[in-house]
Amino acid sequence: MSKKSPSKKRKIKVIITEDQKIFRQALRSYLEEEKIDVIAEAENGKVLLEQLFTKKLKPDVVVLDLEMPVMDGGEALVAIRKVDKNLKIVMLTYIDNKDVIQEMKRNGVNAFLDKNNELDDVVDVIRQLYDEIEFTNLADDIKPKFTKLEQEII
Repeated sequence: MSKKSPSKKRKIKVIITEDQKIFRQALRSYLEEEKIDVIAEAENGKVLLEQLFTKKLKPDVVVLDLEMPVMDGGEALVAIRKVDKNLKIVMLTYIDNKDVIQEMKRNGVNAFLDKNNELDDVVDVIRQLYDEIEFTNLADDIKPKFTKLEQEII
């Protein structure tokens, strides 16, 4: 996945949503070393939604943990998509369940990353989403199936 992309001149703005404080802080530190601006952190989906809709923070990308207390990443994803279809969202998880991944894809997640990936992979995905480079990191057997008409339209 470590394909470098030509990120635009402006720093990429990111919100990290992760319940494990050490993981969240380590990710923040690494992203900032890579010249990505972490504008906020959230320990659950509810805090993320408050930052997006009450404080009106405008990230380019949200890094969103799937499993969290209070409000998990799946619930936060659905709430975000009701208001903003264009915000780029990277889901972080240990879950390797095709049904869960398909559900998140249907709900509008832009990319999935296993928490065992390298930190460089997180940076690469954030930059690719920011640069609007078309990619998927979903296996072929879980990509959405399109009808012939849908394929022609696409």
